[in-house]
Amino acid sequence: MRSVLALALTLIIWLGSALAQTPDPPKNTTRSDNGHRLRDTLTNMEQELAKAEQQKNKHFFDQALSPQFLMVAYNGLVFTKAELLSKLNYLNVKRYAMKNFKVRSIGRAGALLTYDLDIQASAAGQHAPAKQYASSVWIREGSHWQLLFHQATPAEH
Repeated sequence: MRSVLALALTLIIWLGSALAQTPDPPKNTTRSDNGHRLRDTLTNMEQELAKAEQQKNKHFFDQALSPQFLMVAYNGLVFTKAELLSKLNYLNVKRYAMKNFKVRSIGRAGALLTYDLDIQASAAGQHAPAKQYASSVWIREGSHWQLLFHQATPAEH
């Protein structure tokens, strides 16, 4: 039950879509433009995951998460893709707001997205920390992005 709760509460912080496609940037695009474009793409994917989470859309999560996906919950518990999908129905998200997005490229096919999360949610009747700091590692597989790693940490910000 404890792992179900931790997994469900951590799921709440995701707000993205690995199905989003991003075309290759034009050759005359500046480095700054590419950074904003990547941040916008990943931010949109996180937001799509949030919608799928509220709708308990397991199919969407199955497509958005990498087969090697790993999540570290706010309490330190670790979950695989299969474990996460099996516990999605335990979530109840009432409200969330993301802000202060930051992105860093990781090689040619990866990126780290971090942000502050204000949330009102519960899992199996237990409330999630209202303020969290979230980190997501996204990898590009062909023209699609998939979530490889996610971690949420309770925050006092």
